[in-house]
Amino acid sequence: MTNEGYTRTERQLLKLARRSFLTLWSHANVFREDTGGNKELCDLLVIFEDRVIIFSDKDCAFSDSDYLIAWKRWFKRSIEKSCHQINNAEKIILNPGIKLYSDVRCLKEIPVKIPSGPIKIHRILTVHNTDEFSIKYPQNLKRRLGLDSRIIADAHYQSENVMRIGYPSRSDKFTHVFDDTSLSIVMDNLDTIADFFRYLDYKENLAKGHDIIAYREEDILADYISGGDLRCKFQNLIIFPYGSWEKILYSIDYHNYKKMIEESRYWDILIEKFTEQASNDEQYFKTPGGVSGIEIAVRWMAKADRSTRRYLSCLLMEFAHDESSLNKLNTRRTRVIEPLYPGGPYYIFLFLDSHGFNDYELYRQARFMYLKIYAAGLKARFGIGNLVIALGFDNPNGGDNSEDLVYIDNSNWHPVGNEKIYDDMKLLGIYQDPPKRSLAIVNYTGDTK
Repeated sequence: MTNEGYTRTERQLLKLARRSFLTLWSHANVFREDTGGNKELCDLLVIFEDRVIIFSDKDCAFSDSDYLIAWKRWFKRSIEKSCHQINNAEKIILNPGIKLYSDVRCLKEIPVKIPSGPIKIHRILTVHNTDEFSIKYPQNLKRRLGLDSRIIADAHYQSENVMRIGYPSRSDKFTHVFDDTSLSIVMDNLDTIADFFRYLDYKENLAKGHDIIAYREEDILADYISGGDLRCKFQNLIIFPYGSWEKILYSIDYHNYKKMIEESRYWDILIEKFTEQASNDEQYFKTPGGVSGIEIAVRWMAKADRSTRRYLSCLLMEFAHDESSLNKLNTRRTRVIEPLYPGGPYYIFLFLDSHGFNDYELYRQARFMYLKIYAAGLKARFGIGNLVIALGFDNPNGGDNSEDLVYIDNSNWHPVGNEKIYDDMKLLGIYQDPPKRSLAIVNYTGDTK
């Protein structure tokens, strides 16, 4: 069982992270072995392919009567201390072969390992109680925690820089700082790992060549969602105007954006369902290697950004409720989807009605067999599909509710030694003549708006 976070704010952070990055890639309170006693690496670690996010979470209050003293103490405990933790964590993660654990005794390794090749690390601080600052100290006109990349290290202690964060240490590595409000808004709107990474890249790339001022994180997000139309640029300075978030919040474009998110949720449900079944050892057909065995398949599914998930969800729902065969019993329907990006897998959707089977166990075995033959047969019959993810479903009117997943790597497939696949396809009527009618491929254009 994975850690659920030790503090209230760590548990809240983990809950938000799992909604966006999913359970499989989010690890709370990760530990490393140390000769002086095992030590916590960070509060939350997200590992997804060659990307790593290090989270440090600090819940500190503003406790002094003087606002400047209160700010200095809060900055030291919340920001400087977190930066120190992240700096150390980054150094350790970059050590080749480092082992990380989910328990303080360092007995249980986390299921997803740090890649051995080059990785990109994102640094995130989550802080709390910033909203109470303007209530306790009304003389402070900067009501929300903001960004000013011109501020470096000790300059944060100056009175004019209260509630502004730039580069907390003298490192030139950009650190994202979210408070309760901004973290919730960002993760509500960028709740896939692909979209969240893209947003982090967007901010980091801007910071490389510009000075940045933003009074609130959500004003940066508004500019990102609008395609960069809201920012103001003066030579090397970029300012994100206060109120940008409210400007888009009630726009038709944002309404359509939120609608797209809702229309894509079914893909999220599938990813989390397959992940939970593997994590809890509840798979109907066990994947060799358990969680590690299924990780590569659900990772491909999770790589899809929000617009792509909407495309896949809508395609799946339309196919599931195709009126031409919806009310027919004993039907078997398949659809093949081309890779959504270079090097990606083909998807196969299979709907198999259970009414033709007297025994449910027999039905599940048959559906799983069909999936494997469809996945392997794509390469054998048409020479395509190096990577295939095949998803099996009941007939929507069949009364059952179950899903199966098969992932096959056909990269090294060769007809010699695999002759049986041709007999199986012929016996079950899979990918038979004429070729053009036996394979209905859906092409993805990327235009989902």
